Amino acid sequence: MKKFFVLSDIHGHYDELTTALEKAKFDTTNNNHKLIVCGDLFDRGSQNVAVYLFLKELKAKNKAIIIKGNHELFFNDLDKKLPDRVHFNYQYNAFNKTISEFSKLAINDLTQYTNKELKTRIEANYPGFLNWLKKLPFYYETKNYLFTHAGLQLNVSLENNDWPKSVWTESESLEAIDLKKYNINKKLVMGHRPTIILGELDFDIHYSKDQQKIYIDGGIAYNGKINVLVIDDEEILENKNG
Repeated sequence: MKKFFVLSDIHGHYDELTTALEKAKFDTTNNNHKLIVCGDLFDRGSQNVAVYLFLKELKAKNKAIIIKGNHELFFNDLDKKLPDRVHFNYQYNAFNKTISEFSKLAINDLTQYTNKELKTRIEANYPGFLNWLKKLPFYYETKNYLFTHAGLQLNVSLENNDWPKSVWTESESLEAIDLKKYNINKKLVMGHRPTIILGELDFDIHYSKDQQKIYIDGGIAYNGKINVLVIDDEEILENKNG
């Protein structure tokens, strides 16, 4: 049995991340404690590398499950020759902050470099980082919980979900849906959309009325906070994604 500490949408806020975990009494030396991050590690904040190094170490020690969010997919655009999508995410999703940190280039100079040049610099500075990102799972299951970034396609099995699309789901759209009608008999834990959208004016964790859905994005990038959902005595399923 494990005690899980679940959070999401760190968005480059390392100090707030470690403060939230300390407040929740997450203990990296306790074998029964495990962290689950429901995606969106980077962008918007200014401590993106620190977030990566912290989570990388925890994952290497089997102390953390890191789930892929939509912001992690932005890095896939570096494999494409056209820079338009990368520049779009610079402007609208603060991806430039993350690329600047990992490439060690001035933020105002980024558009002077090709995607290939940026990728080369990132790999030189942080070997294995991009491959580490690509290998992250899109979901994780325990006996009683299903963790995703933004929900999922309800009429498709987990294995056959179009996850690059699902990570963009407006997760509040699942609020009134009975998951059991789709053979989902676990509680679904999601980030992606700040809980203020669901009426939590203090960005607190939001529980659906039917108790099937739990929304944890505290909107740290929008003057909110990082919520930590603590789940006691939960059973791990062997050989599951993650």
